[in-house]
Amino acid sequence: MSSDIFSRIENYQQVILLTTKYFNLLRSQTHFDEFHQHEIAAISQTRFRFLEKRKPDGYATTVAETMNKPYPRELLLSAPHITWHWGNEYPGYEKHGNGEAKLRELIVGLRMAEGRVLLMGKEEELERLPRFDNSVAWREEPWYGTKYRVERFPDAFLRECDEGSGGTELFLPGPNQFIPEDLSVEKKEVGKPEKRPKFIWETPVCGMWHKKDDKFWSPKAEVTIHIRRCVSWFFFFRLLIFFLWFLADSRIPPRVLLF
Repeated sequence: MSSDIFSRIENYQQVILLTTKYFNLLRSQTHFDEFHQHEIAAISQTRFRFLEKRKPDGYATTVAETMNKPYPRELLLSAPHITWHWGNEYPGYEKHGNGEAKLRELIVGLRMAEGRVLLMGKEEELERLPRFDNSVAWREEPWYGTKYRVERFPDAFLRECDEGSGGTELFLPGPNQFIPEDLSVEKKEVGKPEKRPKFIWETPVCGMWHKKDDKFWSPKAEVTIHIRRCVSWFFFFRLLIFFLWFLADSRIPPRVLLF
């Protein structure tokens, strides 16, 4: 499936339709493999473990807002960040039911007849788009004068959303082989941390700088790429997608890309 569908605003109706088809696919599953939840839980726990320090005022505001949500008080700091494994939820969760059962209950309600889609853009840009209802006029909200309009989905479109699951173009992903398990860092004694990266590699068309974390020794990395070329950025975007395909699986490229 072409990524152009998801990168162009004029295809918003197709994006809505494909999204509902994926929900249909999820509802059609008689069983979810445990690795789906396990991977999400593992990634969330890793992110929580290595969260960056925040400014005290912003952090206090976030905690105060979290207190208004239905989290157990002993989990106010971790609950917004961590997803638990099915069957190994936080103490007391068994009172509310099994995690997979709750997921299915949520998926059942994710239907277009009971939902709303928000599309934002410039007025002249939105005027060029295909519409669900051409009779609806622009209105203005009273506070800032922002223009908006509300269109209802036609019955035919709602029926199309509920039919089928996208055929073979939509599928559940397999296990992610790139989730790290060993987060240890080889720490070496240094007299003074380096302040600047070192130039370590050069070719006629590119160069590379590298700086090892010798201060915090955390299992994180940051990659910055500067491209100077007289061709369009879209050419490099295509190359990047091709590289990701090759990295993920050199035999079977993914058929759906969401951005």
